[in-house]
Amino acid sequence: MLAYNARQVLYAALRTAHAAAEVEAMSELAVAREIVQPMAGLVTALPESEWDQQVEGTLAGRAAFLRRVSRHVLVRAYRKSVRGPKRPRPPRQRYKACMHVSTYRLLQARKKRC
Repeated sequence: MLAYNARQVLYAALRTAHAAAEVEAMSELAVAREIVQPMAGLVTALPESEWDQQVEGTLAGRAAFLRRVSRHVLVRAYRKSVRGPKRPRPPRQRYKACMHVSTYRLLQARKKRC
């Protein structure tokens, strides 16, 4: 539930700086990977005291920080890949005139001959 709420906050902040259609076209997998990769290094590089200096403790201060950061996100870099139209099945080349021949029937016919 916490991860979903964090995701919703992220997308809401992005919608304030970018068009809603662009944000909806973002790949959730790409966004999740982008969040997870640098997070471990970021947490160890910046102690909590420095985070407090970067982001105000009030709700309005945190919202302002999210809006400020979301302006710098390249939304187009996280677009979902859109599948193109399917190609039509190629026409059958072999056995156009013949029907399928069951292996069972071939074995039974062979037994009768022997």
